[in-house]
Amino acid sequence: MSKPLIHSSELVYKGFFHLRIDKLLLPEKKPLEYTVLMAAKEASAVLAITPQGKLIINREYRHPVATYLLGLPGGRVDPGEDPSWAAQRELEEETSYIAKEFILLGTAYPLPAICDQKIHYYLAKDATPTGQLKTEPYELIETIELTQEELFQKIQDGEAVDGVLFPALALYNRFFTLQEESKIDQRSSEKR
Repeated sequence: MSKPLIHSSELVYKGFFHLRIDKLLLPEKKPLEYTVLMAAKEASAVLAITPQGKLIINREYRHPVATYLLGLPGGRVDPGEDPSWAAQRELEEETSYIAKEFILLGTAYPLPAICDQKIHYYLAKDATPTGQLKTEPYELIETIELTQEELFQKIQDGEAVDGVLFPALALYNRFFTLQEESKIDQRSSEKR
C-alpha cells in the first residue's frame, strides 16, 4: 500500500504547539488538506512507584477539556536530551519525587491522527520525595500516591483520566507479568 504524497505544506500557526496544513495527493482521489498539530517531537511519561508499591499519580488541570485529569508526570524531551533524562527531570519537577532506576517500558504515538509526537514510557522504581517541586507557571498539579486498585477504583467511579495513563498501565502490567514469569522460570530451572 502506497503512502500519500505531500504536494505542499504550510505552517499556519507557530507557538507552544505549531499547526501545519499539508495538501496530500492520494492515489486515485482528489487532493486533501490535512491539519497536523506539531507538538514536541518526543516526550517522556513516568509511571513512578514508591518503595511501598504505590503509584505516583498527578491530578493535573488540562485546559482544553477544562478539568483536572488523573495522569502521569512527564513532558517534552528537550533538543539533544535523552528521553530517560527527560523522564527523570519531569518526575522531579512535577512531583518532587526522584528515583534511582528508570526502565523503558515502551513507546507509543498517542494521537497519530492529528499529531506526530512519540511518547517514551518509563518505570521509575523506589521513588521518594525530595521536596523540590519546580512546576511551570501554567501547570496546576496535585500529586497523590495510590495503589493500583485505588487508581482503578477512581477510574471506575468516573474520575477523568489523561489518555497517556492507560498505555503506561498496560506496559507496566506486561512488564510485571514478564518479571514474574522470569522468576518462575528461574525457580523451575534451579529445581532441576
